[in-house]
Amino acid sequence: MRPPSMCGSFLLLGALISHSPLQAAWETRKVDTHTDNNSTRLAGDLAAYEKEGDIYLHRISSGIGTRITHDSYATADLTIDLEEEILWYWSHDRHTSIYDLHRYLAGSGRDEWLYSFDALIAEDQGTADTGRLVIWKDHDWCLLENNLLERLTFSGEGLCKQQASLAGDYLVWRAVAGTPGVYVTHLPTRETTCVFEDDVPPSSLWASGIHAAWVKAPNQTGGEYTVFQHKLDTGETRTVGTSEQDAWWQVTIEYPYLLWIKKVGPSWLLMRTHLEDHTEESLHASELPMHSPRVSGKDVLLVTENCQGGTESCWELNVFNQEDGDFTQLTHFGTDNLIFSPRIDSGNIAFTRYATAFPFVHEVFVGFKTPAPLCGTLSRRGGLEAGVNLALVLAPLAIVPWPRLRRTLSRRSQGVS
Repeated sequence: MRPPSMCGSFLLLGALISHSPLQAAWETRKVDTHTDNNSTRLAGDLAAYEKEGDIYLHRISSGIGTRITHDSYATADLTIDLEEEILWYWSHDRHTSIYDLHRYLAGSGRDEWLYSFDALIAEDQGTADTGRLVIWKDHDWCLLENNLLERLTFSGEGLCKQQASLAGDYLVWRAVAGTPGVYVTHLPTRETTCVFEDDVPPSSLWASGIHAAWVKAPNQTGGEYTVFQHKLDTGETRTVGTSEQDAWWQVTIEYPYLLWIKKVGPSWLLMRTHLEDHTEESLHASELPMHSPRVSGKDVLLVTENCQGGTESCWELNVFNQEDGDFTQLTHFGTDNLIFSPRIDSGNIAFTRYATAFPFVHEVFVGFKTPAPLCGTLSRRGGLEAGVNLALVLAPLAIVPWPRLRRTLSRRSQGVS
């Protein structure tokens, strides 16, 4: 058997020195101190938040922040929704009932006034998708499309409407009065159908594409929370699974998967259910309570509660990689901290930290994923690529004949030239 060549030996050495794979890293940074724990939004490279009655945009890639409204205290600007480069918001005169509807185009900086309403508005109930906007007005849902405003529902005060989610041609929403449950309004036909007649916890409703999901709370005598999946085009509803305990924003959809949190005994499980063949798997188990799953591609954003058995608030933000199973804690705030409005989109994140101890500060944070080092550079994180890189550095030494190299080094150590 021939011994390996010197060059081959260096390549083997470089590969063996470090064997863990190179991974992308996450960085987070504080953007501003603001005034509303639920106002943070994210769409692509843009984050939005409210501060002292005005709205601000922050572009994550450049780190540049822009104050897009400049009203006095007499006017409150309130975010409705943020799409890719489009912000929808209300401008509300605090001394009257007037609400002005605006559309702000981030690319051009153009602020468009659309409508004024001297009527009952639910300022925190609205949803946008692909340039269309649904708002709550006079106890019903109204659609703004091509600058025309039309009423979608006609039930008035008969149904207290909340938590709308717009997905293509379907508006999915929750009612808490009249007949509580989940309703679907088909935009082309304006037809509204009750698809689930039972109590649905706040913020548990989610819709994307032709799929919707929600959580059923147990009745007052106890029981488990139940997760449901609904196909908007066929009207089919099925039970996905149950959980011993509820978690805020427990379900989320990123086709072809539904992700949800399941509590079993002492463990919290991140579950993934295929929307078409209904296969199910547990992706991650934790002894700490998990909630608020948000997903973009392979990355799942999760909030964990690190204080057990006490009254302190210790919420931290984490990211789970569905491909390699890597679980990374992104924040280390410690006690007396809550996390609201966690958002993730295409490698960017945004969230609000609320310090529950005096002076009770709200802070908006953004984050981003940094790519793994390219082959040809030495990496602190190691991995096969780093081993190859080290081998590339050492390989030229194999060109020098070793006997001659030893004689040269020996002479230099003895001061002989």
